[in-house]
Amino acid sequence: MGIPWADCGIIGTLLGKKTILNEFLAYLDLSELIKQQQISQRAAIITTYALCNFANIGTIGITIGSMTAIDPNRQHDLAQMGVKSMIGGLLASFITAGIAGMLV
Repeated sequence: MGIPWADCGIIGTLLGKKTILNEFLAYLDLSELIKQQQISQRAAIITTYALCNFANIGTIGITIGSMTAIDPNRQHDLAQMGVKSMIGGLLASFITAGIAGMLV
């Protein structure tokens, strides 16, 4: 994405927290890192784009649960599509962050 190597460990932790827990928690941590100037401005900009989506486990669970209520017989199919859609959402935001990295 264009994040400087010195910041990759910290940013990787934020991306993992966003994917497993929630993007709002990751944004709170990102704001603290920016305030304390622990990451570069370039990394902060690119990370803002990379965190900007709802592709996390909780959101996929909510989506599968609501869709299953519509058609309970397709729960297995919906679960498979949920994981694929989460991965697709992550890749889409990472591509956007990569483009931002080329422009910054």
